[in-house]
This record gives sequence, C-alpha cells and structure tokens, in this order.
Amino acid sequence: MALAEREPGAGEAALRESLGTYWSAMNWLDMGSDFDAAHEELHLVGRVARRWFASGCRIDFSNSEYDDTCPVVLAHNRFGISLGFTGDAVCSICGGDASECERFPGRSYRVRASVIGGRCNVCAAESCGNHSPGELYEAQAIVVVTKASVEEISIVADPAQPDARLTRVSVSTAGIKRVVSSGFEVGDEVQCDYCLHPCGGMVRID
Repeated sequence: MALAEREPGAGEAALRESLGTYWSAMNWLDMGSDFDAAHEELHLVGRVARRWFASGCRIDFSNSEYDDTCPVVLAHNRFGISLGFTGDAVCSICGGDASECERFPGRSYRVRASVIGGRCNVCAAESCGNHSPGELYEAQAIVVVTKASVEEISIVADPAQPDARLTRVSVSTAGIKRVVSSGFEVGDEVQCDYCLHPCGGMVRID
C-alpha cells in the first residue's frame, strides 16, 4: 500500500503499538545486557508519540477514576504477578499431559495441523481459520492449562511469565489537581507529559 493510501491515523497507531512491543521487550530482557537499550528506545518512541501527534497522550477516565495505561509508565514498575495454583495442563501440539510430554515449551516443532482437545495444534486457538488440517507448519509448543484452582496470587520481582505485569495504574485526582490548572474538574480530559521529562528510574521490590 502506498503511503498516500494509508488510512488516517495509521502511522500513530503503528507507533503506539510499538510502545507495547518495547514494554514486552523490557520484560523479557529484564536484568539482561540489552535491557538498557530497550529502555532507551521505549523513551524515544514515547517522546515521538507525544510530540508528533495532535491527539497527544491521554490518561484514561472511567467510573469516576483516572488510570494510566501507557506502556512507558508501566515499564518502570519492575515487578509482576505470580499465580499459585493446582490443575491440569496439556501440550498444545499433542494434547498429552504437559509434565510427561517430551516437547519443550517455547521451542518450535514441525507438525501436521489438526484439532486436538478443541484447539488448533499449531496456534492453540479454539477457533482457527489460518491452519489447514493435514498441512505441515512450524508450531511452538505451549503449555495449555485446561483446569485450574487458584490458591494464591503474589507480587514478585521476577514473574515466571515476563509479561504478567501491571496493565494500568491508578492516578489520584488530588495528584492531577496539583499539576493542572485550578479549573480542573473530575471527568476533564487529562494529557500525560511523562515522556517529555527525564526518566525517574525504576520501581523494584526485593
């Protein structure tokens, strides 16, 4: 598609989508040698999004409360969620008990597409129109939890699933009033300038 044919707002949408990608990259690279590089890129893309687009960056408002869902803000909270649960889990490729399957989660295997346990064994989707039964594909082995009983939920420094982290943080109206005009009323649109300021560092837990 030629640049002139793209839908209005496509560039901004792509740029904002990349913020989520960098957020995820920081999660998977946490404490690694490339973490700082991903962090710098996240801030750079955030500044571009804030400066280039007229829509700016808005803090979400619903049910009389403000919440920040910006990936740049969220990425600086270096902790996540861990679930303690008991249950059953199967391999997405063969449908067998995941604890006994010889395949390694996250590793790709050449498989013939089929529906196993109500899921496509290539993408693990319950409704898949992308993989034709009988055709060969590269499929990543995934552990699919079919039955679970959650025992506890913990806040941890290094979650087993790197992206199991905060997806929004509450913003107090009192805090907003301290930095916006005196005429502010709850429900007013609030712009976020987080990316226009120097990084304030990471929030970590022991």
